Amino acid sequence: MPHLVWTAFPDGSVDYYNARREEFAGFEASAGGAGDLKRMVHPDDVTATVAAWRLANETGCEYEVEHRLGRADGAFYWHVSRAVPIRDASGRIVKWYGTATNIDARKRVEQALVESDQRKTEFLAMLAHELRNPLAAISNAIPAMRLRLAQGEGLEAPIAVLERQVKNSSRLLDDLLDVARLARGTIQLRSERVRLQTVIASAVESQRALIDGAGHRLSIALPDDPIDVDADATRMEQVIANLLNNAAKYTPEHGCISLVVERGSGEVIIRVRDDGLGISAELLPHVFDLFVQADRSLNRAQGGLGLGLALVRSLVAMHGGSVEALSEGPDRGSEFVVRLPLRPGSTSSAVAGAPHPPSVRPCRILVVEDNLDAAEMLCEVLHAHGHVVEAVHDGPSALRAASRFEPELVLLDIGLPGMDGYEVARRLRRGAAEHAAILVALTGYGQESDRECSRSAGINVHLTKPFDLASLERVIQDLLAARQRQLAL
Repeated sequence: MPHLVWTAFPDGSVDYYNARREEFAGFEASAGGAGDLKRMVHPDDVTATVAAWRLANETGCEYEVEHRLGRADGAFYWHVSRAVPIRDASGRIVKWYGTATNIDARKRVEQALVESDQRKTEFLAMLAHELRNPLAAISNAIPAMRLRLAQGEGLEAPIAVLERQVKNSSRLLDDLLDVARLARGTIQLRSERVRLQTVIASAVESQRALIDGAGHRLSIALPDDPIDVDADATRMEQVIANLLNNAAKYTPEHGCISLVVERGSGEVIIRVRDDGLGISAELLPHVFDLFVQADRSLNRAQGGLGLGLALVRSLVAMHGGSVEALSEGPDRGSEFVVRLPLRPGSTSSAVAGAPHPPSVRPCRILVVEDNLDAAEMLCEVLHAHGHVVEAVHDGPSALRAASRFEPELVLLDIGLPGMDGYEVARRLRRGAAEHAAILVALTGYGQESDRECSRSAGINVHLTKPFDLASLERVIQDLLAARQRQLAL
């Protein structure tokens, strides 16, 4: 609805008819001109407003302009002002009849969409940058390995580069997938009793290369007595790792990072503090928003996609906790404080989170993977672990090999030529090897709907690429042990 109705005359005077005109600045008088215009219209919009008015008067066309009008309380709101000329019998314009309609809500939505689109554009540019970095390192490591082999030198250094950069790429992918899952509300926690000290140790280890590589000094202060929480150990490790990663990235070389855990009243408090770049007062309320980073300049050295802290906030909230960011400003460092509810009746008995590598038992494994390089490398590692391995590269070949090779375990890609992995699994389950083979999906498809398809097809475990080979070996041994116990019943 129009918030203001007005009539303008050729002499520049204006009459206002809106009963609520007292809400607008400069509308006290019933007539005015340029002086009132400059009081009513936002200074940044005066030039466009005057130009539109002059054009309408010179041409006799309809007047329309979007501008911000000031209220008596000093606030400005977007309006669209329109007017049509009223002519006498001779066609001369004698006055203009117009309205000013509040469009502030629409303009704010438009501005939010523009800012969101800008953030997404910046994010995609940063994503390309962040993916190219590990790819460049991996690409450079390959000729370095060839050169070292030709010269009879060791491969430890380039192999370490490959390991680090694959982990970096995997982390980027995991963050992207987690953001998508959070947006759809499909992340489900596997809560259990977790020893917090064990989770923290794993998180620190995952960030050790980054912290040590920058020459940072990391101090850790943990309570002597065990602290147990009801949590998803993997997700809680992700929370702490992201906070450490953030501290390491935004602290100049040879900085100080501290991780302090305190027991509060019914809660545990985790503090990650650094003496790095700090956070400006303008950015502080937005540090947990998606795609937000302290520095988006091209020469920034921190890296990352602006996803980590958004994931931290969401995952902590899913655990019934809270997280806040503190900083005294640029170059004054920052602190992130996570509060989680303590598990009632915490004791020192064994809890989740402590690794227990199973003993390795060789078995017959069929690898079904259409990427020849991936299949070759996986087979080589499995051979080294003592397994008897055969590889095929499409669905029909997998069925023939399973019948002939009689594997105990099938590592099955889903996106296969000729027949997808789900159909391969269904046909294997209908065959004679139904109880003889364990099926493990190794795939790039990681949505919950994909996992449900795996379960429906009879696949025992669904793992997403890239995967850690040590973790895969633990999964294999756990599955084999469970199958052995089942057959013994």
